[in-house]
Amino acid sequence: MDLYNYEKEFRNIYKNLISTKGRDKKNRQIVSVYLSNLPDPQAINYDLFVDFVIKNINTIVENDYVLVLFSSDMVYKPSWSWVIQTYKTMNRDFKKNLKALYIVHPSFWTRLFIAAFTKILSPKFAKKIVWISCLHHLSRYIPYREITIPLKIFEYERKNNLDKIVEIDHNTLESSSSSSSDTSSINISNDEISPIKISEPVFGVPLEQLMGYEGERGIPKIVSDAVEFLLENGLKEEGLFRRSPSIHLIKTVKEAYNTGNVNITIQSLNNTHLAAVILKTFVRELPKPVFPAELYPEFKKINYKIEPSELAVKINESILDKITTNSRMLFAEICRLLKEVHLNSQYNLMSANNLAIVWTPNLVKSGKPFEDFEMATVAPEGTVGSFVRWAIEHYDLLFAFHNSTSSSSIKMSNTISEGIPPRNTIYRSNNIRRNW
Repeated sequence: MDLYNYEKEFRNIYKNLISTKGRDKKNRQIVSVYLSNLPDPQAINYDLFVDFVIKNINTIVENDYVLVLFSSDMVYKPSWSWVIQTYKTMNRDFKKNLKALYIVHPSFWTRLFIAAFTKILSPKFAKKIVWISCLHHLSRYIPYREITIPLKIFEYERKNNLDKIVEIDHNTLESSSSSSSDTSSINISNDEISPIKISEPVFGVPLEQLMGYEGERGIPKIVSDAVEFLLENGLKEEGLFRRSPSIHLIKTVKEAYNTGNVNITIQSLNNTHLAAVILKTFVRELPKPVFPAELYPEFKKINYKIEPSELAVKINESILDKITTNSRMLFAEICRLLKEVHLNSQYNLMSANNLAIVWTPNLVKSGKPFEDFEMATVAPEGTVGSFVRWAIEHYDLLFAFHNSTSSSSIKMSNTISEGIPPRNTIYRSNNIRRNW
């Protein structure tokens, strides 16, 4: 392999293995290393790769820096002799300017190796080491926003029950930081400790808690994140809303949004099927359904044979005006997305009928499973499923602004009829008889 190809391959490995993003609370550069991404030593010349790494971070280590080693899920472990030899060849800046080494999720092998390493080469080096059992412990030293934490590290925490939120009140923090025995053992100073942020939950809470009583807070962030991501990236994805990623992945994303973890967002994960499932999960876990059981008789009365514009008015009056403002806003936002998915059904195979099949069960919940199942079916008429299908196909009519002087005609908004309508022009028109 020539030098050019080595450089190209090393760049790809380096990008996944090392991050130089962020600064700690003392404004020192952070270098993060993800040991699970170490390449196979049989396929890569480690000596040449180390030279490549040193060349790329040489300017960083000329000043004080800290090193964060994420050691979970390591596949390839370099030999002890190679690590020791490599350490000996590093220049003085690498050793002297390293002010702290945070080892996250250490395994038995890691602890054993570090113990042997410090005894053989540098007993002073041991004073720089901080063992980190979980990410919440790491946040005492380094804010989450300052480093990149890959999703698989959060999954590792969940699988090993390390992801529980620990509430630390101000008094606990003060007592722990003032205790000389505690702080000396883990080497924490007062200015390095910060409380763990406990955010309001997002999943499984009433819409009014997230949106206000009349939608004044707008669409929940989890919904807008998913909808905008799918509009930009998922419209041609085959089987959208039908396929599901791993349960661990879904739980990890839910935990991230519930705790306000900015490292994990739908956009950063860049997974269309994950975004689709998260959106359905949010709606399904609402304490109260979008369409309550007392409206089931209204769905059975819908006559789909009449003129669509006239039917849109009747549906608004008999159904949409009878659900909460928050539920109307949420349903309109979902239909805004589903309409565009339907228009791309030649690519994604998700017609309005198919979308109604997978979505309607998430919109109903009466406590009577058989009745809910019956109403969620996409029959020719008389069910919530048949209404959802019609709502997707006639989105522009159903969610247009009503004419304030006549309920028999619908005045279309230009922003709605042209392309994908902006979210904030669709459903906040309380001055028009609660119509849209």
